[in-house]
Amino acid sequence: LPVVMGSAYYGFNLDEMNKICIGSGDSSTDILQYDPAKFEFCKDRATALLEIEKKAADFVSAVYVFKYEQMKFRAKTKNETAAIRNKTASEEMKTTISRAVDKLSKIKAELSPLRESVTERSSNESGLGKALDVVNKTQEALEVAMDAHLDRFEEFVDSCNFMLLAQ
Repeated sequence: LPVVMGSAYYGFNLDEMNKICIGSGDSSTDILQYDPAKFEFCKDRATALLEIEKKAADFVSAVYVFKYEQMKFRAKTKNETAAIRNKTASEEMKTTISRAVDKLSKIKAELSPLRESVTERSSNESGLGKALDVVNKTQEALEVAMDAHLDRFEEFVDSCNFMLLAQ
């Protein structure tokens, strides 16, 4: 980022400007330091946190999707449970059972279509399973990123805690 430090009529003189921008060579007193090798090292190490953050964001996103798939699954299950409860408590069912000779077989026959729809939905319910697979994959990717980049990030924190000039 270029900064105007002065002109012929105002601002710093050249010696003062060079002490700020280039430094005197004494890293303990210089505000900014010019070290191209250190700059490249720190720039490389700074990307480590970015990689970890990307994988963490993917994981958090997958967890949210999984939570919503769980809510959808619970709502469908609740609706199907209510349908079974309503069917078994209906006057039509009571009458049908009371007239039946083999009551247990009649109950099974009456509830069989509802049970089959629940079983079919559960076996075809791929949203929840797919969301869980994505959570597992993103968790593994986060673990890999942490293993690969955590040491580089620690080097950044330990070695790059100062201002560098980029030229």
